Amino acid sequence: MKRLRVVVCGAVFGRYYLEGLKLLPDQYELVGILGRGGEGSRRAAERYKVPLYTDINEITGEITDVACVVVKSTIIGGSGTEIAKQLLARGIHVIQEQPVHLKDYQECLRIAHSNNCKYSMNTFYPDLSGIREMLKICGKLRKENAISYIRAECSIQLLFPMLDILGKALGGLSGCAFEACRTERKQRFHILNGVIRDIPVMLTVDNQIDLGAKESNLTMFHRLQIGTPMGTLMLTDTHGELLWIPVLHEDLKELQPGERNDMSKIRVTESVTRSMDRTLGDIFNDLWPDCMRESLDRFHKEILDGKFVTAENQYMISVCRLWNEIGTLIGPYEKLDTVLERPVSLEELMRE
Repeated sequence: MKRLRVVVCGAVFGRYYLEGLKLLPDQYELVGILGRGGEGSRRAAERYKVPLYTDINEITGEITDVACVVVKSTIIGGSGTEIAKQLLARGIHVIQEQPVHLKDYQECLRIAHSNNCKYSMNTFYPDLSGIREMLKICGKLRKENAISYIRAECSIQLLFPMLDILGKALGGLSGCAFEACRTERKQRFHILNGVIRDIPVMLTVDNQIDLGAKESNLTMFHRLQIGTPMGTLMLTDTHGELLWIPVLHEDLKELQPGERNDMSKIRVTESVTRSMDRTLGDIFNDLWPDCMRESLDRFHKEILDGKFVTAENQYMISVCRLWNEIGTLIGPYEKLDTVLERPVSLEELMRE
């Protein structure tokens, strides 16, 4: 297997790319970190024993084959998209962290095609183990035409990957259309009703942001209910439990006291992922690096197989377009009314 040289651009969220790369020693060789030269990037370069570059002009095809661009994109006020474009123009394969504006995404694809290299946008969360398991079950349900509806909730910062999760759950975003539920009262939660591939979808978005920590203090990550005639598949949280909740069938009401049948033996709720023992630390130390390993491994395979243009590119254009449309329906975000406090355990919460 060919090892590809890789540079990570950005050392904040980029540290999870760095940890993911550690899990793929046969696929990648980390050869550098591109940063501004601050304490965080210096510490990262020291920890991973690689050079720290502070000038993008130093990053050439002679140094690296791949670049992970983990810097805010243009649409959220960063320089990540411009960095990606410059590297693609040098024939360097680029995987860029979401979100990316539709026009910028299409421009990056054009530059990559002109320079015979691959460009991919990483939406990250669909590669988490619990969501991967949910999408696997959704694939089975789709084959049986068993998905009746979806209810989805997320914070505004996680809307882009939520739309990707919905698209992957339903096998694409064709025929999608949404409208906002309007009210004269001030809204924190924006509710949108719509359809994707003829499946009813209700999307709730928390449109408030803690201005002091825009990327961190999220009131909720991703929560989903996948409705079927047999029961509901429920993701309690991005990193939480994936549950199966069977329907209460009419025949159960006919049972006499003490009687049992096959349906009566089915558990009220079953855990698919059995993740109750996870800690908050596990998210950062285990789940996110493993998620990056999944994303980067797929990117490596596609490069070696010469799959620089795939159906995923056209699909991601539809995600970008839907993200723009829903953003227009929701409007600008608002300042978070309540400052989030430190997390507490249930035991501490219930303490007298």
